[in-house]
Amino acid sequence: MPLVFVNKGYEAITGCTASEAIGRKYPYLQSTDRFQSDLSDIRQAMLACREVAITMQSCRKDGTTFWNELRLRPIALSGKEPTHYIGFLRDVTEVVELKRVGHVDQITKAANRSYFFDQVAALTRIGDADLIMVVKIDIARFHEINDSYGHEVGDELLAQTAARLGKLRAACVARLAADEFGLAVRLEKPEDAKNVISTLRAVLCPKFVLAGTTVHVRFAIGYAVGARGEDAMTLMRHAGVALQESRRSRLREVRGFDSHTDRNVRNRIRLTHELSQAVADSDFELHYQPKVDIDSGAIIGVEGLVRWRHPLFGLQAPGRFISLAEETGIIVDIGSWVMREGMCFAARLNQGRAAPLTVSINVSQAQFTSCDMVAHLGELLRETGADPSWLMLELTETLFADGSLEMIGTFKRIRELGIGLSIDDFGTGYSSLRYLERFPISEVKLDKSFVEDMHQSRVKQTVVDAIITLGKALDIAVTAEGVESEAERALLQHAGCRYGQGYLFGRPLPEQDIIEVIRNEDAKAVSTQSSAATN
Repeated sequence: MPLVFVNKGYEAITGCTASEAIGRKYPYLQSTDRFQSDLSDIRQAMLACREVAITMQSCRKDGTTFWNELRLRPIALSGKEPTHYIGFLRDVTEVVELKRVGHVDQITKAANRSYFFDQVAALTRIGDADLIMVVKIDIARFHEINDSYGHEVGDELLAQTAARLGKLRAACVARLAADEFGLAVRLEKPEDAKNVISTLRAVLCPKFVLAGTTVHVRFAIGYAVGARGEDAMTLMRHAGVALQESRRSRLREVRGFDSHTDRNVRNRIRLTHELSQAVADSDFELHYQPKVDIDSGAIIGVEGLVRWRHPLFGLQAPGRFISLAEETGIIVDIGSWVMREGMCFAARLNQGRAAPLTVSINVSQAQFTSCDMVAHLGELLRETGADPSWLMLELTETLFADGSLEMIGTFKRIRELGIGLSIDDFGTGYSSLRYLERFPISEVKLDKSFVEDMHQSRVKQTVVDAIITLGKALDIAVTAEGVESEAERALLQHAGCRYGQGYLFGRPLPEQDIIEVIRNEDAKAVSTQSSAATN
């Protein structure tokens, strides 16, 4: 609808004279953002011939932008049907800018979380886009950058990330949390989501040049696509679910939301709650797998392996819940229970034995960082009456990868208590032969991946031979894990590996069952000795 009259106030606000404005449609003043949600309100009001009031961004004649409050009222110059609209225009730039300050993140100058939600909600209402894509981006290991280089560098990284995201053709870019950003993007068709992600990754890929350093930053990325009319909060939650899946992935793969992902997340939430309750109710038990002398087959110790007695699904193996326990921190409480129970079992098992058996207990990295481990172990030893020489702590290689003087000191003090230290799954992950030199190690457990089918692989045999030879030279016991066949046992025996563990020698058993196995073995040994003495 063209302009037919403008007053002096209009000329002062817009910089356009009456002769320049009359005959042109008002949208000629519209800013470059042609997807403002309020424009849809104008169109719908005019179609319905009703009054409308909006606040929108417009351009002056000189190209500068301003915010105007526009009220349109239909009038009828002849007849009953509206023939014209009277418009009342007011420059409210100062008011809007003051309000916008409350919507801006001060470090990155991007929008903040509340404004982002408002924009997503607006996009789901208007008719300019049938599909809306919400992307959530997380800076991987951001706290390490803060700790290593300082918060000033961390803030600069946040600002540069926001600046790169601002280059994308997104309806809104926001900082949603400490190191989390959000994008709201209009899509014409679902396939366009792949193009958005491809462009996003290209923008974030180059190294960041920060004050005094250049760093390569990795990002976790999750997204969700919704249709017009979808609930904005639901769309943001779905993008958050996808981001969580990206964070959990080993290589921070991009994840899109789907119903399967949502179901997995809901299951994890439920499982986390049940796991917390299991800690409170002590719904755990230890099963024990024998460690044997490969030459004689005699049991020389056992490894305690935790099981969860689920009230509905029954006995659950560690693979069902340990990773979740580690993510949520529940592993600290579970680990403390395992240590106490393992020590109590060691005291019961070795009571009156002339040749004590060793009980191995798995300890997580989180347990070492959550408390004074040496003091905690000392307290448990006094409480349970276990002799420290009966115990072996099995540790993952990530703990040894720390390599700090503090960690080395902790290991030495544990050894001074008389407790053994074992590297579990040796040869995988961050494995380094330097661990054997720098740390007071009692045992290495050769990972089952080297033992499996080693009779068919000369490379595996060479690696196993080298580790066994090194262990002997350093007076470190070598235990082969995952021994399942006589062929594997024979090769290990030939290589000089003294100890083994695996299904060939016995599966993990409840306490009473493993005690019965040990008693039977003891009885056989006594019978053999009696026969030898008689002969």
